[in-house]
Amino acid sequence: MDTQALEYGTCTAFLELGTTGGIEEHLVPTNSLASDEAEREAVLEQSDDHALVSSTFFPPEDKGGFVLSRVVEDGYALELRWMSRSTGPGEHDERTFPPARFAFPARVVSSPAFAMVDGALQVIVLSEHGYLYALIFTIPTLFNETNLEEGEWSHEFKVLALEGRVPVLLHQVDHRRVIIATEDGFTVAVNIVFEEGGIDETVLKSSKSFFSRGLIPSFSTRNLAGDGSASSPSQLVALASSPRRSFAFGVTRDRRLKSWKLGSGEVFKDDALPNSDSTASSSPSSNKLAHLLPPTPQPFLKIIHGDDDRFFLVLYSSGVFYLYRVNTFDNGDLCEYHLVHQKSCPATPGTLVDFDVVKYGIKGPEDTWTLWTLWEEGGAGEVRFVALPPLDEMLADDDEDEDEDEREWTAVTPGSTGQEWTAAYFDELLDDEDEGGVHVFLEHLLYPGRYPPATLLFAINTYTSLLISETDPHTRPEVLDPLYEFATIEHRIAAVVASCVSLEHSPQTGAPLYELHNKHVRAEWLRFVAITNESRQSALFPLALGVDAQRKLALVLHRDALSAPMVSDTVHVLQRLSHDPSARSELLALPESALESSYEHLAPRGVRHDLFHILAAISTLESALPPFALRKLETELVKTVRTPLNRHISDIAVALYEDSLEPFVGATTNEALLDTLRVLVTPEASFQVLWTLLTTSEVVRPVPEGRGTPSDLTVVLLADAITSSVEARYDLVKGLATLLLFLNGDEACADVVPELDSLTSATLATLHTLASLRWVVRQASPPRPSPPSDELNLAERLGSLHVNHSATSDLPPEAQVASFSLLSGLLRLPQYSPPIPTSTTPLAYALATALSTFIAHTRLITQKRQVIDAAADVDFASTLQRVGLPQQALEFVEMYPTGAGMLFVKGLAYLDTGRGDDAVVAFKKAAPALLTRLDEASGISLVLPVDIAGSLARYYRHVVDLFLQHDLDEAVAIFAALALDACAEEGDDDVDELWATLFTAQCDLTLYEDAYVTLASIPDPKTKSDCLAHLVEAVCEDGATALLTTWAFVGLQAELERLLSHRANAADPLATPNYHRILYAYYVSKGDYRSAGATMFQQARRIGKLQARDLDGQHEIATLQCQSYLAAANALSLVDKKHAWVTVAADDSAAGEPTSKRRKITYCIPDKVVKTAMGGSALSRPAEIVELADIRREYKVALSRLELSEGDEYGELGRTIITVDPSATVKAYSLRGAYESALATAHALDVDMSDLFEKLTESCVALSRTTTGLPSSVTDWVALNDDSASWEGSLASKAWRLLECYLERYDDPTTLQYRLVVLEHSLAVNANGQVPSWLVDAFLERDGQLLVRTMLKFDRLEDAFAYSLVAIAAAPPPTSPAATTLPYSLFDQLLALTPESTSALSPDALKTRQRDLKAAIATRLAEVERADRSLAKSNGV
Repeated sequence: MDTQALEYGTCTAFLELGTTGGIEEHLVPTNSLASDEAEREAVLEQSDDHALVSSTFFPPEDKGGFVLSRVVEDGYALELRWMSRSTGPGEHDERTFPPARFAFPARVVSSPAFAMVDGALQVIVLSEHGYLYALIFTIPTLFNETNLEEGEWSHEFKVLALEGRVPVLLHQVDHRRVIIATEDGFTVAVNIVFEEGGIDETVLKSSKSFFSRGLIPSFSTRNLAGDGSASSPSQLVALASSPRRSFAFGVTRDRRLKSWKLGSGEVFKDDALPNSDSTASSSPSSNKLAHLLPPTPQPFLKIIHGDDDRFFLVLYSSGVFYLYRVNTFDNGDLCEYHLVHQKSCPATPGTLVDFDVVKYGIKGPEDTWTLWTLWEEGGAGEVRFVALPPLDEMLADDDEDEDEDEREWTAVTPGSTGQEWTAAYFDELLDDEDEGGVHVFLEHLLYPGRYPPATLLFAINTYTSLLISETDPHTRPEVLDPLYEFATIEHRIAAVVASCVSLEHSPQTGAPLYELHNKHVRAEWLRFVAITNESRQSALFPLALGVDAQRKLALVLHRDALSAPMVSDTVHVLQRLSHDPSARSELLALPESALESSYEHLAPRGVRHDLFHILAAISTLESALPPFALRKLETELVKTVRTPLNRHISDIAVALYEDSLEPFVGATTNEALLDTLRVLVTPEASFQVLWTLLTTSEVVRPVPEGRGTPSDLTVVLLADAITSSVEARYDLVKGLATLLLFLNGDEACADVVPELDSLTSATLATLHTLASLRWVVRQASPPRPSPPSDELNLAERLGSLHVNHSATSDLPPEAQVASFSLLSGLLRLPQYSPPIPTSTTPLAYALATALSTFIAHTRLITQKRQVIDAAADVDFASTLQRVGLPQQALEFVEMYPTGAGMLFVKGLAYLDTGRGDDAVVAFKKAAPALLTRLDEASGISLVLPVDIAGSLARYYRHVVDLFLQHDLDEAVAIFAALALDACAEEGDDDVDELWATLFTAQCDLTLYEDAYVTLASIPDPKTKSDCLAHLVEAVCEDGATALLTTWAFVGLQAELERLLSHRANAADPLATPNYHRILYAYYVSKGDYRSAGATMFQQARRIGKLQARDLDGQHEIATLQCQSYLAAANALSLVDKKHAWVTVAADDSAAGEPTSKRRKITYCIPDKVVKTAMGGSALSRPAEIVELADIRREYKVALSRLELSEGDEYGELGRTIITVDPSATVKAYSLRGAYESALATAHALDVDMSDLFEKLTESCVALSRTTTGLPSSVTDWVALNDDSASWEGSLASKAWRLLECYLERYDDPTTLQYRLVVLEHSLAVNANGQVPSWLVDAFLERDGQLLVRTMLKFDRLEDAFAYSLVAIAAAPPPTSPAATTLPYSLFDQLLALTPESTSALSPDALKTRQRDLKAAIATRLAEVERADRSLAKSNGV
């Protein structure tokens, strides 16, 4: 294969973007004195932590990876990374190896030395204090061992010969021997004896007899380009040796090439460098210093080994590379070296940074000896390489041919260093911006992969420090406070930059000076961008080459990045040609055979001719437009292709031309374009080739089998390469579209390109595709939320990519690393991850092929001739949604026509972002596609399960499931109803679950009326029963129980009552909702008062078994119990008396109640009746009939307990589970002085009230005697009574009157039980007191005999005689001898009294009273006799 025409570009990877974990830090054990820690910290604070020196080590055994070493932290630390190009079986995976940093007590000198010894990695490091450190790491964990702090992995050696000297260069001979050069020209070879723990030192002698000593600053970036005035001219700046031989070569500052015998230290040869003697001799002594080489180490020497035992010395001097054949004696000593080849650089691109000669080439055969070089100019690096003749064929003889061969240098096009991002660059972007253009700067700074986070952080810290130093602390913005917190570095940049710019006002008019303000804002942003670019350029400063033939890779090591050459695709070639007319001529002159195997589309000479003229026409047209017009045209083009094209393509093109092109294309430009286009040989074919190049992915070189997964390094390199390719394609298609607009709009060009409409349509479609892909590569990865600790979600697996847990659980472990952009995240997904060969293909080809493979795998770049949403577009949008980027998926979908597939993905993305209403609209719009077509072209088949195809009902079911996962009940109800309708049309009877889903959603939305209608429509009885239970629970929990009394529940009333009863029995009676009350309300609404009463009585009984933790809670329980009893009593009061009863289980007596004797039944009551009365519970034990009176009695007990518990004295009575005797309750009321409550309770509970009335009588008697000095217990029951408050009279009169009321209320009018108690007690405590007339009258009316007897009992003879006379007088006239009965026996007792038997009356008074009584008795008896005679006469006797 002839690859001479291949061109090469560069892809770059910042190390931070390819680092998957944190950096492990280790302190190297040491016995030496450490540097000043304060000075070290001060240096680090101002440092950007870029590497000072970087190198690679490729283990001889093919492990697939390599070691990258970097001297960082201003030289105080050595960073080691294990890296590889791909991961696969048998290879090290750098993702399991985070970088490791080893801190040294002093700065590290030069690059470390590496070697593999007995399966272990050995690293030798030299410090500026003259100490050697040998670090040993075992395979396979290397420097990422977890036990480094404990193992003997570090050995320290003091080099005595370096005492008082400053080492500047370390060179490794083999794993034991190193050579150290100092600034004063001193050189020593050190042999490390690990077995003895010491070293052997051999001084390499100089041809001179003295050493000039001097002091230069320590090795750091500050002296990398020093003038060398403090170092000796004999200082070595380059060393080379062979581990197979015991000699070494070196180059000194005074341009001398020396060689030593390492065993003795003797100088073998000392020659001037080629092309340097004449310069030195002709130079005056004053210019000798300028003639000296810089004192920093230089890549002037390399020793390479041929295929046999021969080896060669490669020397660089004055722009020429010299290749010497080194001859040795049989004993291995150096004999001589002869020049066998030389290669000069035709145009030296700058300063040589590094070079290597490796049997690895990417141009021609891979096993070609190739000279690789790295150059630096202005901080940018450039790689050039050239093939060398076979080394073994180079023979040195006396007539050696030093002529140049015909092999030409190949330059690798470097990547962007940011030097083009100047103020002029931003001025072009901002020339039409009315405001400060902050969004332009932010888009530039946040472009994925352009600036690593560390660069942005260093820049914003530097900028903040500048602002702090320039502003007054009193007026300084708050965002400059070091303690001010920002969510991200992006937020900090946006807030801090230009924060000190304030809006000024005109001193003349006071008007705000917006234009001046915007100018100052732009200046501040340009200032920050300049700092950022400076840091970025520093990070990209080239340090070394890393080339390995075994792994077939070539890398450029930068201070904080790696870059790799890669084969440029045709689009990159065309892009370069569009800006380089001279390169077009060179490529046009190539024969077709030189391009057939590399850039086959450019092989035909005629096509090349036409393509170059097309590119020239595009360049001419774009240069005629001012920057703002180009941006406006681009915006209009993209807007047009993302809008449905409803007009003919020519009309659209002409409209765009007239609006955005015609005003800027003058006659001169027009004529120049016509002249360029008219020379096209095959315009139609050439335009078609250009369009084909933009719409296809080309495989530059087939990749063999045995491919691996891209490593972290390769992912970042690929992301940069893909981004560059997409941007190039986009710029080219944008230019092509601009040219086609001109051809459509200019009438003179009508005949230039046949089939112009078709080509224009295809080009606009390609512009749409590439604009979409360009959007993809410009997407930074969104912030990652903190995932649940107990769940391995895909946000962890994809790093910064948000991941939908339910959709991507099958992602492989390869995706479990961080991503710095959307593109880098996609490169880790199996469907988009391009295969990378492990070590069988040069990396330059592997990257180019992987780029093409990615474009092919995404299928976004296809040969569309119209703007459509193809299946690949739908699949890509679905991928964005599935990996947890719904917002990005929505943005991507908005770029395409809204076909069914895109609409469905849109709905899914809306769901993920919480926009349920929008998702409903999208899913509805996608539904009709299932009725028309469901093929691959629609894309809908890619995002729907296979079993949904062709069925609208199954589609709606699927959508219902989606909404259920997001708890969007309103949408669930909508699509469940649609699914039911579709099932009815398709004859699908399996709808029970759908009915239940619809019903549940309506309940969750509190659409209870709709839910009831749905309930009535459910055909399946079991489903209907389950839904009824759900409805009952929903309305009760929501407090909408009134609905249960308004709905008919046709055919469901029994089930409803059963459900409510079951819940009432099972639920906590204190819980909310209270199902007892709900059931009570339901029964009342239906007029079933008996069941209502039974329900509330059951609740009262259940409450009686509860116990609260505190008295407040117990009071609440007791109150609820009283309310339940009262409700039960009221309900049963509305029932016929013979039905006013309920049944309870025999052992379900009321808590706190003494067991009463009630009727127990075990028969005669039907089960149905018992179940109803028991609240739906079947009887499992004998039942007990509880009548209304019993309920009222229990209510009174509960109420009494509640009232008594309100005080501290009887607080425990509030506990419903405590049993209390009724008489004790009455007594408690009495002790409180609550006589009215005590009387009422005693009356309700059938408790004797004698004691109560005795106490009341005592109070009345006491009040009758006096109203002063009496305790409150005597007076309060009267004074605080509501009734007595309105009465007139004294407190004593009120007391007797209140007592009279109590007697009328609670005393039996027949037996006069409590009146007698009052009478007797009043006579007992007040023997001479007057008995209330109302009390006397009561006895006289009902039982005068009892009154007389009581008076006689208490020796109240005066009253006894008086009441006897009253009783005789009040007796009705007798109609017969037996008409009335007077207490004559009592009269006899009174008449039988003698003065000696009583002292209540005087003898005279006694005689008088007895005489009066006798007279009254005689009168009464006379009346009885007359009545008797009258009766006898009437009977004829």
